[in-house]
Amino acid sequence: MRYSSGLAMLLAMAVLIDSLPAGDSHAGNQPRIGYEYWIPASETDSAGQHGIHFKKFINGSAYMPKFPFRFQRWDEPQLGELQERMGLEELIKDASTEFEIATRIAHKVCNLWAHSAPVEYPSWNALRILDAVGQGEQYWCTYKQLLTMQCLASLGIHSRIVPCHWHHSLEFWSNDFRKWVVMDAWTANYYRKDGIPLGSLELHRLSRETGSVEGTGVWEININPNRWEPERTQDSVLATTDCYQHVRYIPRNDFLSAPLEPKPAGAPGDYLKPNNQLNDLIQTALIHIAWWHPGDPPTLVCPMVRYEQEYNFPLNEVEITFSRPATQEGVLDLSFETHTPEFDSYFRKLDDGDWEPCGSRFLWKLEPGTNSLKVKSRSKWGRFGPPSEVVLEYRPEELRAPVVERLEIPDPGFEKIGGNTKSGDGQPTGTWKMVYTDQYQEPAFYGPVNENPHSGKYCFKIELRTPPIYARLQSGRFRVNPASDVTLRVWLRADKEAREVTLSVSDVTRGGPGSQAKVHDRVRVGTKWKQYELKARLTARTTEAAVGVQVMKGVLWMDDFSITEDSRAEIPW
Repeated sequence: MRYSSGLAMLLAMAVLIDSLPAGDSHAGNQPRIGYEYWIPASETDSAGQHGIHFKKFINGSAYMPKFPFRFQRWDEPQLGELQERMGLEELIKDASTEFEIATRIAHKVCNLWAHSAPVEYPSWNALRILDAVGQGEQYWCTYKQLLTMQCLASLGIHSRIVPCHWHHSLEFWSNDFRKWVVMDAWTANYYRKDGIPLGSLELHRLSRETGSVEGTGVWEININPNRWEPERTQDSVLATTDCYQHVRYIPRNDFLSAPLEPKPAGAPGDYLKPNNQLNDLIQTALIHIAWWHPGDPPTLVCPMVRYEQEYNFPLNEVEITFSRPATQEGVLDLSFETHTPEFDSYFRKLDDGDWEPCGSRFLWKLEPGTNSLKVKSRSKWGRFGPPSEVVLEYRPEELRAPVVERLEIPDPGFEKIGGNTKSGDGQPTGTWKMVYTDQYQEPAFYGPVNENPHSGKYCFKIELRTPPIYARLQSGRFRVNPASDVTLRVWLRADKEAREVTLSVSDVTRGGPGSQAKVHDRVRVGTKWKQYELKARLTARTTEAAVGVQVMKGVLWMDDFSITEDSRAEIPW
């Protein structure tokens, strides 16, 4: 068996470090918690129309970087041997977080040998490096980072070597802080600002303007304070390093599974080649991915990235996508994606229930009131990523529109707007709206008139110009009962027999599809007043409607609109 029994992975990861070194007055600040969606006070999305109100949504990201990263396989036999030789079981047995695990390993590796330039480059294999160190060899920073990286990989914690201005550093993906964090095994230190550990890109940005992080409020946290400077007694000092003026990363950590051939420091008859960190790929044949700082010339030896998600791509997070089944209320269709190396399974936690394994998709049936969901990924190492979280309130009562006992069209006989032909904007006054082909083809006349109305004092008249254009009169919105059958009735007469006229019932529910005719019918109108009707079936979403008449040609008079409800269906929500 590859793993020692004492190295079973922790099932729950603490978000904050239990104890932080002194010297940082902001140590209580919270870490980054992922991509949190702002919930507006006035929800403009469709969720509110279905009685769903999001209260909290912290979503992960499954973003895949432009340049793929090659991760160490979990079943590599050398990982178990490395755990035993480094005594990792005893070293981390009471560590409470991944961050603490990383600090302990960096501390131990830092003290294994003194810093020295190698005469011969060793293989990029932690076991071979330990063999050589046991025989008295000493190496510089690159190989301390390499050993630390492979120790972390044996525990399912992924890291990468970061060539920078004059140094090879190391940063690992911290599930505790949901970010890449520098953990430098050369001198066993990391960097912190406002209580949060920093990654190489953050250090680069802070130091780029002046060439150093000095004066930026960055603290250097020394896990091993007296290792290189015996006079130093503090475990935290204000950082002054200038090595992050340029940053790159090597896009692989699978050197145990895919060995890298060692390269000699110099060829026969040639001078010993200096180790220029930024151009180390020339000697090792390793691809680097460089961060491009705005204004810099392009590098000629490796690809560059300029977007943060390409450099600081996330790991182990779960990205949740929502959709709602078209025929069901109170149900959400959820799908999950993740960029988890050696992914094993998803786990979910509904409300106050227990964590349970789940697939990449499931239907979430909501209960009235507060509903909560957490989802996280698990790797084949048994290590869990940070959870994505959703908290929402489901109010099914909002889907039950108040029952309308009597449907009433606003001003159905045009008596309230009688005598007023147009308002200041060219539209009829009151609740009726006039629509015609365009502003250059306005009807010859439209508006309320006292010309032989069917009842009352006024009716509405539309007289089209030549060439023919269409014109449509539509009522203001009025309340209706969803999932009901209604009948529209209107009295019409025309200047000639068999004038074609279209009747319509439109869904104008706020936030719905807009005022488009859902049901319409064409009738032929004669010269005498006659009542015409249109039967319409309203959808389960329709709570407001409008009625209208569209004139195709000639002159039309209309009066006394009415609408009645014939039947109503039972809605299951």
